[in-house]
Amino acid sequence: MSATRGWSTELEGLRGIASLWVLVGHISLLVHCHITLISSPGIGVDLFILLSGYLMAKNYVERQQKEPWQSTETIKKFWIRRFFRIAPLYYLLLIIALFYGPWFGEMRDTIAHFYSGTATESSRYNDQSLANILTHFSFLFGLLPEYGFNTVLPDWSIGLEMQFYLLFPFIMLVTLRFGYAASLIGIMALCCAGRYVLADYYEAFEMPSMILIKLNMFLSGMLLAEAIRRKSLLYVAFALLGPVASVAMGLGAIKLQVIMEALMIVGMTAILWQYPAGQPDGNADRSTA
Repeated sequence: MSATRGWSTELEGLRGIASLWVLVGHISLLVHCHITLISSPGIGVDLFILLSGYLMAKNYVERQQKEPWQSTETIKKFWIRRFFRIAPLYYLLLIIALFYGPWFGEMRDTIAHFYSGTATESSRYNDQSLANILTHFSFLFGLLPEYGFNTVLPDWSIGLEMQFYLLFPFIMLVTLRFGYAASLIGIMALCCAGRYVLADYYEAFEMPSMILIKLNMFLSGMLLAEAIRRKSLLYVAFALLGPVASVAMGLGAIKLQVIMEALMIVGMTAILWQYPAGQPDGNADRSTA
């Protein structure tokens, strides 16, 4: 990691691996090529989530002196940066997806004619209702089971990411009050409790587009950032509580994915441990997910 840039080419490489994993995973599912690891795109998404949590926390801590966490200006700047990093391209693709959705649906039906196991519900492609448009442009769709996976785009993860960005400054404020590890582990525990208190709501989602389903993995990334900053194996152990929370929330049925979550945390630790703590942020905004 360059001390002048505050960025790691290894992290860029991990992003590339995550992107390729998601792409190849979906292609393998589409053509019925079921190779256990490769045909599991959710593992690639989890790697993206870990990287996002890590980078958000790392950069926010490094900016703390010039952008105090308690300042409303800091929170506003953070949200503006995040919004304009995601929204412009997303809105362009969303317009295309909504306008040409029925045509994409026809193409999907053609594929399903040859690969019957890939058939999907056509309403996802054909919904051009005002409600679907508004929930997607406002990024609220991820919180609503009926809209969380309701365009031709695989945009459920975009909604998930935007929910994390919305919560992130407040999570960091909580850490100031109750301590970093205690706060994040406590929030993980609340997510686990919510899984059972709001069971019907959690289970209504076709994809994990609602933040409480995946917040544990974002928090693992945040704990890993602190582990690297402190050079603390204890914090690495705290980060591994994210996969434990996945099991507690009933995701343990996907045993391979939970195991891979833990291995990714260990792997990121091995990659990042060599770098000194307190890297200057340099071009840090470039590095954020």
